[in-house]
Amino acid sequence: MGDRQIITGSKDRSVKLYDYQKHSCLKTFFTTSCVLSLRNSYKTIYCGNLNGNLCVFNTNSSWSTFNENIFSDGRESLNTGSLVNIQINSREDTLLLSSVDNDLKIFDLRKMEVRETINTEVALSQSCNKAIIGFDSV
Repeated sequence: MGDRQIITGSKDRSVKLYDYQKHSCLKTFFTTSCVLSLRNSYKTIYCGNLNGNLCVFNTNSSWSTFNENIFSDGRESLNTGSLVNIQINSREDTLLLSSVDNDLKIFDLRKMEVRETINTEVALSQSCNKAIIGFDSV
């Protein structure tokens, strides 16, 4: 993603990539529910939505790397609650996912799987009780 670009996610299920100097939308991606969290890394957009799914979009193309059901065992989403926060470590190989179901999930981007689930015993929401990444040694 360039330094002149902005990413937005919205209630209408869209994730948009804008060039703010040209005041134009470069790409639009869609998820299956309201967008609650966004994180980007180089040419990749990570999006968490209301139904607990993690969506990953490649900004160089119109396709999604994966969107919604990424698990071979048929699970519909990563979380039973909305995915409200996404953090990425400095090596850009691991995500920390926070959801309103009291879970933090450490997601391995190389293997595309959840490495660990941690129950926080406190509900995480968009407005409070955030989790931040600090696990470069993981």
